[in-house]
Amino acid sequence: MTYDLLMLMFDDPHAEEVERYLTSKQIKVVREHTVKKAIQCIRYNSYHFVLLDQRLEGADFLMDIVYQGYYGIYTYLIAAGEFRHAEERAAVLRSGADVCICAPVSPDELYEQISAVTRRQHRQMRHSLAGPSSLPILKFTNLSIDPIRNAVMSSGREIHCTPKEFDVLYLLATYAGHICSAQYIYENVWKAPFIHSGTSIPDCISALRRRLGSNSGYIETVYGRGYRFIDFLEERRR
Repeated sequence: MTYDLLMLMFDDPHAEEVERYLTSKQIKVVREHTVKKAIQCIRYNSYHFVLLDQRLEGADFLMDIVYQGYYGIYTYLIAAGEFRHAEERAAVLRSGADVCICAPVSPDELYEQISAVTRRQHRQMRHSLAGPSSLPILKFTNLSIDPIRNAVMSSGREIHCTPKEFDVLYLLATYAGHICSAQYIYENVWKAPFIHSGTSIPDCISALRRRLGSNSGYIETVYGRGYRFIDFLEERRR
């Protein structure tokens, strides 16, 4: 799976160094220099990670947008700043950051932070497919997905899915707000090389949408990139 990072930092040679390093590690980096432009990016695109320089004007506003999940944004927020005291880091974490990293940002440390998160996500997914007993029930506005019972419920009604359909739905919902490529879905659910996938993924997605009926909007096709699970009913309320 390719990971996308929105980097919001001052325009300086050090930021360019960080971008080059992450790109060399197969992380797709989009760099912006103002909070206004960053908000436009996250409204219309999906990012697994956001690196936010706390020294930028409006940084607190962007952090609140990500923390509250506005625009259906679900991302891992890395706050960079000159944290001289533990109290400063604690305050930023309370405001919505997932982790703090000291500026100037070490490219290697940042990459290892990202790697640690992705390793954890992969472990969770392996547990999902090996045994669901420790996995959470995922709840959305009009939908709940129970991995223990392999049950999908909507307004008190059970939606019957095949095992593969359920696994695909749970995978997408686990990464709600993020794009999962067809290759990533196939290799994690079917456990086979993507070259053998044929039409398995689009067929499965079509079947899921039919079963979800009026809730089919939960699964969004991002043309040329893959599929994304979004809580479309919650977004309509905003």
